[in-house]
Amino acid sequence: MRRFDSRIIAAAWFLCASLPASGAHAATYYVNRASSTCSNSGPGTQDRPFCTISAAMSNGGPGVKISVAPGTYREQVSVGASGAQGSPFVLRAEGAVILEGADDFSDEARWTLVKGDVWRAASVDWTPLQVFADSVRLQPTAADPSELPPHSFTWVAGEGLYVNTGADNPGKHSLLIGRRRHGFSLYGRSWVTIEGFTVIHTEDRGINVAGTCMNIAIVRIRFALRTRWESRSMAARGCGSRRTWCPTPTTTASRSSRASRPA
Repeated sequence: MRRFDSRIIAAAWFLCASLPASGAHAATYYVNRASSTCSNSGPGTQDRPFCTISAAMSNGGPGVKISVAPGTYREQVSVGASGAQGSPFVLRAEGAVILEGADDFSDEARWTLVKGDVWRAASVDWTPLQVFADSVRLQPTAADPSELPPHSFTWVAGEGLYVNTGADNPGKHSLLIGRRRHGFSLYGRSWVTIEGFTVIHTEDRGINVAGTCMNIAIVRIRFALRTRWESRSMAARGCGSRRTWCPTPTTTASRSSRASRPA
């Protein structure tokens, strides 16, 4: 089982105001990347679900529920719709659903030997902030790419990512390269509930809430192995202080977040 090295939010609420009981759902759309019949063109039924959570977002709105089947989803989900009072827009994980912020480069064919234990992945055309080898974060360095110390990495524009895991081809390891900033991103949304997901390896905060937000509920979300924001799993801008779990522009939250570490 994966060991989480950061806070696990066991039953947390992120509230910009008090939430009433949910009303009846106007519609339910299904996401299941493991289904042989999944399609991002819809219709999002149980028989023909969406392959990605992002594809289902175009159906969001009051009373809509997005039901996500177990699996690992490598995507940043931008929540592009709001719900309404008594009819929130709900995104719910039905089991073990992971939003993975990193790309998997555990493939020897993706790597070319540079010198000694230094290898290069030319296809990494973005600037990663973190690299993991066998669940251990490697250290970024400004050293010459051909002289990387063990357990480090550097990225060079036009050349790709250089990695030294300390031994052999990085593709022989569980090698993850950070790519997506957030698991979920919301701007100016209201009456949205996000429940039951695990967000890992994001380059910034696991959930980013910005703009004038109201009535956003973050329930039973787990975070692990983020980059420089280890102590902050969520960010909230435009609806109060970023120093609190429950910022609000107009009222005091009815329930505080509780954070605990795994045993």
